[in-house]
Order: sequence, then C-alpha cells, then structure tokens
Amino acid sequence: MAAGYVAERDPRPGDDIWHDKIIPGIEGRSAMIVLWTARASADPERILEEARHAKRLEKKIVAVIEHGVAIPDELRGAEYMVAKGAISVGDMVELARIVRNHYKRGAF
Repeated sequence: MAAGYVAERDPRPGDDIWHDKIIPGIEGRSAMIVLWTARASADPERILEEARHAKRLEKKIVAVIEHGVAIPDELRGAEYMVAKGAISVGDMVELARIVRNHYKRGAF
C-alpha cells in the first residue's frame, strides 16, 4: 500500500505543482480523500479538478463533508461521511478506522 500524499508536505521549489506533484500523487494512489469544508466550497476549483482527475483514473474517492456544506456535483456518487460540525480530529480518526476496515476487506 502506498503512503498517503500531501503536496504541501513535499516542498520542491521550482516544480510545477500540478504536473510534478499533484498528478503523480493521484496516479500513485488507489484512492483520494477529499476534505470538503466551507473554505474549500468558497474556492473549489483546484480541489474539484483533482477529484475530476482521480475520477478519470477510476480512483476511489472518499469525502469528509463539513456539516452544513453542500456536496458539489463532482463528489456525488463518492463515498462520504458528514462531520457533526467542523471537521475534527475525531472525524479523521473515524475515517481512518473506516478506511482501514475497508482496506482489510480488499476494497482498496
């Protein structure tokens, strides 16, 4: 299983973030986790382009939706969980538990 990838944790000044980091990061994983918050919803294009690319590659998309934030069309059909409020550490622990259980059953 490949480790998770977060572009911000992989500083490479001068690289093209989309072609050199994001695309390989998506291509090298079996799934993508999207944290959909009010802030993401206010400026959605970058995140949604990443989700569209993952969908084109038939990657599994799992979304965590902040309570009260509308789910964009690009994430409809993806597995998701809705947080009780702002996405918390507890929500991320729950997501990790769920993904781990699915992984053990061969879902990823």
